[in-house]
Amino acid sequence: EIVSRPEFIVNGASRHDLDQGGLGNCWFVAGATALAASYPRAFERVLPLDQGFSPQQY
Repeated sequence: EIVSRPEFIVNGASRHDLDQGGLGNCWFVAGATALAASYPRAFERVLPLDQGFSPQQY
């Protein structure tokens, strides 16, 4: 394991946290960035801030 307790979002999210990288998912990153910048509450509904990786959270 890389870390013992992985977390998807820590201490809130902002538009500066999103980066396309090499996945070719610019359509998702563009929409998520606009949502995070303009409507943070809506962004939290799409990507819950307490989302984790344990089997109970899928």
